[in-house]
Amino acid sequence: MLDLIQAGNLGLIRAVERYDPSRGYRLSTFAFWWIDQSARRCISELGRAIRLPTQMIQLAFRAQRLQATSPERLSLGGVAERLGQDETRVATALRTLELCSTASLDRSLDGLENGATLLDGIPDPHTPEASDDYAWLHQQLRDLEPIDQQLLQLRFGSSEGHTLAETAQVLGLNKNQVQNAERRSLRRLRRHLTPMLHPLPSPCR
Repeated sequence: MLDLIQAGNLGLIRAVERYDPSRGYRLSTFAFWWIDQSARRCISELGRAIRLPTQMIQLAFRAQRLQATSPERLSLGGVAERLGQDETRVATALRTLELCSTASLDRSLDGLENGATLLDGIPDPHTPEASDDYAWLHQQLRDLEPIDQQLLQLRFGSSEGHTLAETAQVLGLNKNQVQNAERRSLRRLRRHLTPMLHPLPSPCR
């Protein structure tokens, strides 16, 4: 806002320098155009993250205004013809204005003061995915003995899993042996996981 006020002041200074009272109109009438022009130029030059030529912005705004106020739908060629401009130039101005438009990440999506913002819809790239957790767990499983890996894979490696009887048949063991081996495998896995899930606090110095 301070930059905008300063731009208006510069426009007023130019108006005072160019004012000729002999023409019969008031200074306020003459200065209004200069102040308005300076303010608009300030908005077009500083109101975007990427500075665009003023002529290009004005052309794009004129084309948008013509399309919005026309009673009939105008093609790009029709807009260029009414503005007396080349169609390629008009298309470039509109495309550039569209690509260089920026929006605040704090802008509310639902119009409420404390509602959701654009920033809330952007995922954090550092947030671990569920697949990351599974990959980490699979790495711990690969550190177990092959027989333990095979047993846990049969029992818990799918949504359905194998029963003790089915696992015993695959491994060539009886149910009691499979049950004891399962407990042993889970204890070994727990020993691998406990230091990582519950690290010991650093000793105080």
